[in-house]
Amino acid sequence: MVTLVTLLSLVGGIFVFFLGLRAISTGMNGLFQQDLQRRLVAVPAAHRRWLIFLLSILFTALVQSSSAVTIIGVCLAEIGLINVAEALALTLGANVGTTITGQLISISLQASIPWFLGLGLLILLSALASKVRRQQLLYTGMALCGLGLLFSGFELLQYALKTGVVSFPVTQSLLDWARNGPWEGFWSGLVSTGLVQSSSLIIAATISLLNNGLITFQAAFYAMLGSNIGTAVTTLLAGFGGNKAAKSAALANLFFNIISVLMIIPFAGLLSALAQWSSPYPGRQLANAHTIFNLVTALALLPFCPILAGVLERIANLLET
Repeated sequence: MVTLVTLLSLVGGIFVFFLGLRAISTGMNGLFQQDLQRRLVAVPAAHRRWLIFLLSILFTALVQSSSAVTIIGVCLAEIGLINVAEALALTLGANVGTTITGQLISISLQASIPWFLGLGLLILLSALASKVRRQQLLYTGMALCGLGLLFSGFELLQYALKTGVVSFPVTQSLLDWARNGPWEGFWSGLVSTGLVQSSSLIIAATISLLNNGLITFQAAFYAMLGSNIGTAVTTLLAGFGGNKAAKSAALANLFFNIISVLMIIPFAGLLSALAQWSSPYPGRQLANAHTIFNLVTALALLPFCPILAGVLERIANLLET
């Protein structure tokens, strides 16, 4: 019976977590996507790359999906509203903005779940009865319900881990492999993120494992680095059906994520120590490491976007021949 409850908690937690992410993404996209595209196009040329980077961080933090924002960049590059270098800046901003998910779930917000769900449902019901700003109310209610579902899914995952998911043979084998060393943790993060198409879910699961003492901080840290590369699969699939600019923008997400990991590897010990110093709670430590890693590497790479854009356009030309 315990095994059945545990299995239902695991499957239900993953489903509810994804449902929450989808609801937040749909609600926030509905509220802000057209505004984002208009603002991206209207940004003055002098500081365009930096402003696109900042807008991308903000919008990704709102919609809780770096893939969605990066795909918007691919589409805008394909129709010529932004150039490849600007699409690269947007990708870097999305990488930073997506770390907000880890920050949110690393904080214990269990008590706020009923408030998010209750307020969201109330706004949804108000939207059905309202004839004024009905669409905005629907999207707002959906986003608030999504936050409640996101935190509910994470709590279910935590419960599943506490009640015996690690006793499953498949889970035990995967954890044993991830514990073998940093690179085993790295590949487990990369492959699992590529398969489930959600770095947010993998980061949430890793934080849960860390909070329950089922994985070392080193293994979790390298799984986070691997997840950063695995998340590029979605954008690659979206971009390779487009023109040269779309292919370049899609390749940028993969290349930047690989370069970011290569840049941080020599300083992995320093970043790990800084993250562990930043908080007494393991989950918060990993969330902080995730944010610091993406922010530092994004700021380091942003000035070189035009150079990298030229390289990627040449690669895209070769792929088209």
